[in-house]
Amino acid sequence: MNYEIRYKPAFAAIFITLEPGERITAEAGAMASMDAGLTMTTQLMGGFIPALLRRLFGGESLFTNTFINRTSERKTLVLSQEMIGDIEVLQLGGDQAALCLEGGAYIASTSRIAISTRWAGFNSWLAGEGLFKLLVKSKGQGLVFFGGYGG
Repeated sequence: MNYEIRYKPAFAAIFITLEPGERITAEAGAMASMDAGLTMTTQLMGGFIPALLRRLFGGESLFTNTFINRTSERKTLVLSQEMIGDIEVLQLGGDQAALCLEGGAYIASTSRIAISTRWAGFNSWLAGEGLFKLLVKSKGQGLVFFGGYGG
């Protein structure tokens, strides 16, 4: 998989080239365009109850989309976030095995990344940041794409 983040810093988009057989999982609504031949499957992120908790308390979608290149050629997928802002990518695994994200920051991840919800506490809720955060963990080496606005 190759990727390039273009149009930084305010209107960033991720151009991902998937080799035959490769896949990437993205937040529902993140796909801006895709080549013909890529297949997309939609599923609840981690089951109904965890997905519902993420939606109600973490600001995340109930669903994720997995894009798979089932052809014999390279195919391109373009992902972006809902709001304006910059996009960053972080390689997880080894020393950096987990990342905690604000609601709405997650865009996409490779197949060796697991997404779950983490209790943030009442102090976080009182500060207007929500009761739960998104916890992104690696099950090996993997990439996570996330976005935000401001600094």
